[in-house]
Amino acid sequence: MKALIADDDPACRRLLKSLLDRMGIESTVTRDGVEAWRSFQTVDPPQWAILDWMMPRMDGVELCRKVRASSRGRRTYIILLTAKNTVLDVVSGIQSGANDYVRKPFDREEFLARLQAAARTVLTQTGLESRVDQLEKRLQKAADPGLFGETSAGTYRASLTGEILDCTDSLASLLGYPGRRELFAANLFRDLIAQPADCSRWQYLMARKGAVQDLAMTWRRFDGHPVNISESVRSATDETGNVLYYEGVVTHRRTRPVASSARPELVSRIGIRIGITL
Repeated sequence: MKALIADDDPACRRLLKSLLDRMGIESTVTRDGVEAWRSFQTVDPPQWAILDWMMPRMDGVELCRKVRASSRGRRTYIILLTAKNTVLDVVSGIQSGANDYVRKPFDREEFLARLQAAARTVLTQTGLESRVDQLEKRLQKAADPGLFGETSAGTYRASLTGEILDCTDSLASLLGYPGRRELFAANLFRDLIAQPADCSRWQYLMARKGAVQDLAMTWRRFDGHPVNISESVRSATDETGNVLYYEGVVTHRRTRPVASSARPELVSRIGIRIGITL
């Protein structure tokens, strides 16, 4: 894992680097928001970042917003570090896109525990990205032209409020988006699920069961036209059972006439297996 430290206080930079060194994590140290922002312009941006709120040239909150608006920084785990301690400050920090908010001065051992929790989250996300790539390959193999007329499927990961955190190119294509970056700007509940009743049903089933397979829904394409899809989705949770995000498989297909009436049933079973093996 790669981490970024951005703080204008030399003593704080040394302390943060020593904590990351204790965890065996490679870190890049920067002195202000502008230097830190350059780290996100590289081919391999940091997977998580510790940003001081008050820094020259660009503060931590402004940097956090820029990172979240960029395609390369949407998945970075961000800890905002500050001496500000009012409720409004906390809300402002979280709304800027930070995953965690730590007040200065902080206890070393408590902060180390927060870093360890952040590392577990980053590892979970990294593992998911690998599974998404593997899943898309299996989906492509499952698309048997003898069973389907036009078959397309894609996967996505969404936040609890519906922001698209990650997706495959095939999902963007299925929904008529120019690319993944444009789909990242969409919201699952506001922009993609076309019918309010479908949205309410989706949220009810996920809250009650945590996973749904082969849910028939109508989604909205980029051009505003509806598309009928089948979705299998589940909640990804941490070690204590708290929901971190949703991950799903979306399939659109037109069934061709087949010789045996058993074959549509086979199609359904394929979809279920894909959903279960996320």
